[in-house]
Amino acid sequence: MSDPKKWIVDTNILVHWLMASQIMQFSITQFRLATEFLDIYKNRYEKSINFVNKVLETPKGEHDFVVVELSLNELFSGVRDEVRTILLFIKGIPMSRWASKRETTEVRFPEELSKNVYELTMRGLDTLFAINKIGIIPATSPSDEETYFEVYSPLVFLHPDLKTQDAILITTGIFEKANYFVTSDSALISLGKEKEFKQEYSMKVVRPQRASQILIRQIR
Repeated sequence: MSDPKKWIVDTNILVHWLMASQIMQFSITQFRLATEFLDIYKNRYEKSINFVNKVLETPKGEHDFVVVELSLNELFSGVRDEVRTILLFIKGIPMSRWASKRETTEVRFPEELSKNVYELTMRGLDTLFAINKIGIIPATSPSDEETYFEVYSPLVFLHPDLKTQDAILITTGIFEKANYFVTSDSALISLGKEKEFKQEYSMKVVRPQRASQILIRQIR
């Protein structure tokens, strides 16, 4: 096996794993949906789910997998949005209107459903974090690094589509000397492919399928 690598895992990857391992089966039972829904979901997000499962199977100490603390807030929003699509489906709202902010904001969680989803999410997070398979690190800030804005500002100025939080996560990965940043976000993947980024930084931005391939090769 090669030297241990540091991997920062974007929470969009974890959302799909949480849904497949915890929340989809509950939703199928709760709303009396066809059991095929779970298979459809797993097939759609197979690459993210497989990567997280490989992380959980990796012996402790062989690699360092972490999530940036800031992004955990987005994880809950991601779970909310996934469950909301189930509610939209149940209400019979056509998929063509799911992207409508008006439609989605009108679909609210009943209190009992909110409690159940929260408990299932926390159960899944216990599996990921309680046994130290994935660690949690703070986001790097200007008070931590004098050259913080030398890294952060070009990301924001030169990439107008890059969200503020994503720029913070990439900046944190760079200062943490991460080897890999795993995400399904197309904007971040495009950033990682840019010639200037690859010349300036050693951190590789990869999709979960590529991350799994690298991980398997290195464990061997």
